[in-house]
Amino acid sequence: MGVRINKSFKIAPGVRVRLGNKSSSLSIGGKAGRVTMNTRGRRTTTVRLAPGVSYSTSSSSHTTPKSCSAAMRNASTGARRSPTGRLKIS
Repeated sequence: MGVRINKSFKIAPGVRVRLGNKSSSLSIGGKAGRVTMNTRGRRTTTVRLAPGVSYSTSSSSHTTPKSCSAAMRNASTGARRSPTGRLKIS
């Protein structure tokens, strides 16, 4: 069983800092809407539409798709794709 430690501090009205084991975050906003950014590069925006109803979006600052990173890894090892789509190692 893992142990999690979180501590949250209110710095100013509408500004909160959260410290945790693996990540920390900064939240700016109030009840109607909030933007949260953490140290791992994730940004979350939350908007309150009505009491008990909210809309949230989350995005990561890491924008390289897996296929791109795989292509870069293959290029660095000398692997190339043939016209038929098969991987050739040079």
